[in-house]
Amino acid sequence: MQVVQHTSTTGTGTSLSATFGSPVTKGNLIVAVLWWESNSASLTSLSDSGGNSNYSAAVAFNPHNNFPGIYYDKAQATGSLTVTALVSAPPSAVQLHIYELSGVDTLDQTGTAFSGGGASLTVSTNADTLADQELIIAAFTTGITTQQTWTPGSGYAAGESTFQQSNLFSEYGVATESGTQEAAASASESGGVTSVYGSIATFYLSSSSGGTNFIGTVRSVASAPSGANNPFLGTFTVVGSAPAGANNPYLGSIVEVSGPPSPSNNNPALGEVVVVSSIPAGAKDVFLGSAQT
Repeated sequence: MQVVQHTSTTGTGTSLSATFGSPVTKGNLIVAVLWWESNSASLTSLSDSGGNSNYSAAVAFNPHNNFPGIYYDKAQATGSLTVTALVSAPPSAVQLHIYELSGVDTLDQTGTAFSGGGASLTVSTNADTLADQELIIAAFTTGITTQQTWTPGSGYAAGESTFQQSNLFSEYGVATESGTQEAAASASESGGVTSVYGSIATFYLSSSSGGTNFIGTVRSVASAPSGANNPFLGTFTVVGSAPAGANNPYLGSIVEVSGPPSPSNNNPALGEVVVVSSIPAGAKDVFLGSAQT
């Protein structure tokens, strides 16, 4: 998983578009960070030239609380891509940052934060992330009309920094283990910054798209991935917490078979089916299920 490319633009009026410098790849996740200056304006649509008519909101921008908006959708085709934001009333300033992410396709956790006492801020997710590895996009803005120089937090890379009546800064990083994720940034304090607003969103690769997020190490989840059933492995087991030492919580009952299932012994969500001639000793566990012959 990685950030493939990013770019940004600023402007005024009801329409603002940003175009990636290189072609995007079909299936990659497109993330947009949006901010505007107008309490009377609202977002009419956020779309792209590849066929997405309205991006989903991870964090919806509300000019009354000033948290930067973070939106996302999948690229529908490989090629040039322009993302366009339409706002209901002409704001005096609009800022748009766009990112292409590979190796992720699903929103996980989000969060917002505000600091009224200085030029730095740490924003955290509202809940623990599910996967061991997730891409993180964080965005920050200030309540001052002086252009700032921004420093990303530890473990993060600077993405885009724009200024149009106010500042908008975005950064990205990779979470290497599940749990509450944090992102931090600091403004240069030029002009006397007294407040910073931040938003964060994390993204992972879901098993339903053929990834390996649910193979191997135990993961604590609230619900099973879509279509997570295999007649030789059993139904996925949903758990609130992983037992110590358990390798995989999604195998269900062990089934002894004489040969692999037809036409293939491979399932993109579960991995390869293992054919056994005998049941392993002690193959009964309240978490994995009981062995069957």
